[in-house]
Amino acid sequence: MIAGTMIKALIDTGALVNVIDHVTWKRLAGCPSIKKTLTHIFSYGGTTPLLVLGVIDMTVTYGEKQILTRFNVTKGTTGTLLSCHTSEDLGLASFVRQVHESHADAILKDFPQLFGLGKLKGKQIKLHIDKTVKATALRHHRVLFHLRPKME
Repeated sequence: MIAGTMIKALIDTGALVNVIDHVTWKRLAGCPSIKKTLTHIFSYGGTTPLLVLGVIDMTVTYGEKQILTRFNVTKGTTGTLLSCHTSEDLGLASFVRQVHESHADAILKDFPQLFGLGKLKGKQIKLHIDKTVKATALRHHRVLFHLRPKME
């Protein structure tokens, strides 16, 4: 539920911001007013920014959890997207942020046949490659803002 209205939304754990389209925004109960913003939002792999009309702060409810969060309102009918933080706060997604060595050691001990070097030594394999498929190169996925210091 967004602002008291049942809305279908896509969960994008790679997204840094929440997005709601202009048509869906008009369906919301009370149609909250849009505040101006200078934010530029790019779709994954996009080079031109989405047309952002402004931002709105709304309550989002899922099950027993309710949070206040900000949405960027975009022109058109692109749908609604929940960001990584919103999805996690609502309990829709969870992330492993660290693995303790004791857990890794237990996995290595329980499944030794799955780990190690040289498992294919002395073996030949043939890779079947479809030459009619054009190779593509994709840009790296953007690192979430809150994880950038750890990455650097």
